[in-house]
Amino acid sequence: PTIVTPCIADQFDNAALIESSGCGVGFTKPLKNISSQELADSILKCCAVVGDKGDIESSSNMCSNSKRIAITLGEEDGIQNAIQAITTFVTTRLDTGEWEKEFETRLEQRIKRPWGFLYACYRMLFYNSPFEE
Repeated sequence: PTIVTPCIADQFDNAALIESSGCGVGFTKPLKNISSQELADSILKCCAVVGDKGDIESSSNMCSNSKRIAITLGEEDGIQNAIQAITTFVTTRLDTGEWEKEFETRLEQRIKRPWGFLYACYRMLFYNSPFEE
């Protein structure tokens, strides 16, 4: 089991994935807004010390879910899957011009409302999708 305390960008998505997979605790708020008690409770939950109802069922489920996913990932051909994902992106988004159109739209938004450095950092730290208007 793992605990994800998001700070920036895709970490919020990773936290949601961990939570929904039952492989740990994924916070929905940034690390700076997580109390020490919330973090301690999450550690206990992942370490089989206590579950949601004062038992260890919750944590044992996290352990079995984590092992199941580890086995699945171990059996996966990661290199081939990466090649396929890149090939699909190139053929369906780059070659068709779809990605370029979306990029141009985002660029036009930035020209109309340019971001300063601090605002860009703020968005990356505190927005789930910092580059979408």
